[in-house]
Amino acid sequence: MPQIKSTLVYPPPKVVQQPPLGIATVAGHLRAKGFEVSQLDLNLDLWLLKKYNLLFDESQRKNWEFQGLYLFTVRPKLHRWIQRWSESLAKDDSTVIGFSAFHHNVPLILDMASRIKKINPSKIIVVGGPQTTYDPQSLYADQIDFLVIGDGEVIFEELLNTLDQGLHPNQVEGIAYKSTEGWKKTSERKNTLDLNKIAPPDFNDFKLAEYPELFIPLETSRGCVYRCTFCSETIMFSPFRFKKAEFTYNEIKTLQKQVGKNSNFFYFTDSLINGHIKELDRLCDIILENEDYFHWGGKAVIREKMTREFLQKLYNAGCRLLDFGIESAAPNVLKDMKKSFTREIAERVIKDCHEIGIKVHLMWIVGFPTETEEDHQLSMSFVKNNHQYIHAVSPGYGCTVHDPRADLMRNPDKYGIYWKFGGLIKTPHNWYSKVTTPSIRKRRVREFHKMCHDLKMNVW
Repeated sequence: MPQIKSTLVYPPPKVVQQPPLGIATVAGHLRAKGFEVSQLDLNLDLWLLKKYNLLFDESQRKNWEFQGLYLFTVRPKLHRWIQRWSESLAKDDSTVIGFSAFHHNVPLILDMASRIKKINPSKIIVVGGPQTTYDPQSLYADQIDFLVIGDGEVIFEELLNTLDQGLHPNQVEGIAYKSTEGWKKTSERKNTLDLNKIAPPDFNDFKLAEYPELFIPLETSRGCVYRCTFCSETIMFSPFRFKKAEFTYNEIKTLQKQVGKNSNFFYFTDSLINGHIKELDRLCDIILENEDYFHWGGKAVIREKMTREFLQKLYNAGCRLLDFGIESAAPNVLKDMKKSFTREIAERVIKDCHEIGIKVHLMWIVGFPTETEEDHQLSMSFVKNNHQYIHAVSPGYGCTVHDPRADLMRNPDKYGIYWKFGGLIKTPHNWYSKVTTPSIRKRRVREFHKMCHDLKMNVW
């Protein structure tokens, strides 16, 4: 039985709707292997304080994301709470503190890690999450000991086992570690984890009754079957892996017992729940065969195979919400994004969903590098013409260029992307292209939002 104990921490800011699946999945896996683990959702704790809710607004994201802005905007407001959280973690009985990192909470994690180390230098600080895969160097800091890069369940388990045995973890694949010669990476871990062989997530540590709109998150696949030029999930999580329908159904039943009456809505957090149509179809068959009752939804891609008949089957099996990353309704932009659907297919799927009873949420990218003014108007007209079928829309806050593994960043010249002043200062927002500028994108975002509000649409 492993003796080492860890505490997994989910820092703000994220939309507060559901408990954090990432650390819950790692905790469930570790507990099944005999490890002692505790979990903290500091994101919810901060939200429950109410007076800081404005800090969760999308408009505040830059203040969290950039170190300089964080130091002068977020930290002064939250100093007391950051210190309180840090002191509590420094004094608990865990050997390892694990943080879940996204690009917008890196400054907060570094701040907390520094405070923890100052109080208790023996604490081992480990960081995982999307940021360690996107940009591990952003976390190469003296106050961090290890980074987990890849499938966190098995890598973190191996790291803990190695530390528990008093060995140096330089043979653990998929980590970065601090050495006397600077930061070093071990060999890359291949994404070979079989999702059908990991334990269900464990949400028992969370205040489930306190989440304002509680959805129970569930993962049925990792990766994506498409290669959108603004995204890198296919590259990062290749190969695309999925859970068998029978495994997913059994996991749902396990979680229903775990969360009790806290929620009857499951949200599939996959990049797309319809990446494997046959397995989704089989899941619907199992639900219908068991005459089970629960509702569910998730992110999906517009596909021609999403026929009216298939959408009806989804509804009958409990599907009530589909979040479509449509991104644009301009043919030229869809082509440049490497989208696999047409404007006409999108209109048909959206209308069918609405008429069947599945709520549709559309996510857009405003200001793609090749988006002309005419393209922008085509996307606006699509929403105007179909707004009666759309439950909610997310018009974005201007296309960002920040994912180093996405084609936009790997091949900026192909999309006409450039930075002024020789690129001395590159941010996700200050880039230019042949047809767009930062000010043009801001204006288009305002227009998109105004149109949606004028149409009395739900804007998320």
